[in-house]
Amino acid sequence: MANNQPGGNGLNIKLVVLAVVIAVISGVSSFVAIRLAMPQQIIVEKHIQEVEGKKAESHEPELGPVYPVGEFIVNLSDPGRRYLKTTVVLQMTAPSDSHKSEKGGGSHGGGDDSSAAIKAEMAPFEPLYKDAIITTLARQTVATINAPGGRNTLKEELKTVLNQRVPGKTVMDVYFTDFVIQ
Repeated sequence: MANNQPGGNGLNIKLVVLAVVIAVISGVSSFVAIRLAMPQQIIVEKHIQEVEGKKAESHEPELGPVYPVGEFIVNLSDPGRRYLKTTVVLQMTAPSDSHKSEKGGGSHGGGDDSSAAIKAEMAPFEPLYKDAIITTLARQTVATINAPGGRNTLKEELKTVLNQRVPGKTVMDVYFTDFVIQ
């Protein structure tokens, strides 16, 4: 007779419905919490990617030809007779698309044609570059060059001075292929 009571089955149904409702509410609240948190994380990740992409685009132009400026022997500004003998090579940015089609491609100075092309292109500016290099090197002392990071500082100074001297020609880096202080 206990099995035939309508109140007993009703209680079991109520418990099952209550369990289902609790499970649905838990699932919905978890889903909402995840959906609210995920867009923020995605937005932050997209922003980081955009910033890194802009940095890569704006700060890393394509490498262009290498221009060997030549050998320099200068008196350093130290008291006494101190000399610096160095060979300077400039890493230029890649020419624009119009220059690539005119010059036959934006090479990195590897072949005879590209070396001749960059030398011909830079010839009108050579006195400006050489003067800037000699003036900058002659202002140096042995102490500043031999200080930690001294050569890198000198390279950055040369790059800045050279880029100021000739607008439209951008020096990306300065290389010393020979460097002797006596």
